[in-house]
Amino acid sequence: MSSKAETATPAGAETTPAGFGRVGVPPATQRSAMLGDQSVVLLPYVWRDFQPGGPTRGAYFSGTIRSPDGSVPAGLTVSRFWLVMDTEVWTASPAEVRKWTSPQTGVVTFEVVGSDGPSWQPETLVRAIVRISYLGDTFDIEAGPVEVQRVT
Repeated sequence: MSSKAETATPAGAETTPAGFGRVGVPPATQRSAMLGDQSVVLLPYVWRDFQPGGPTRGAYFSGTIRSPDGSVPAGLTVSRFWLVMDTEVWTASPAEVRKWTSPQTGVVTFEVVGSDGPSWQPETLVRAIVRISYLGDTFDIEAGPVEVQRVT
């Protein structure tokens, strides 16, 4: 199943920070994607940084993409993510994509990282969506709702 949908910010909408604004519904999504003979899922973590001495910043996002039965396949790429709270959507390309192998198990995992998102309050419920590609097919996988955590 390929998904080519993109979200757009309507004319006149405020966009602070870049990529955040009131928009319509994000792309159609699924809870997992079959990549060859492996199913992959998204395990999101969303937080706001309230540590003393530093600036209070917007949301951070970390999404781990993994296969419940082992490693993600080679050739997987991540191009975009969305965090959705009601009708508010933060959409961005990942600031960082990390691929790592567990030394204990040998399982390969992808982690997608985004920062400086909207200033949603801790305990706010959001949905997380990532766009992945594998062997020419594109999938939007979703998880949530998850709670915005407070880091102090």
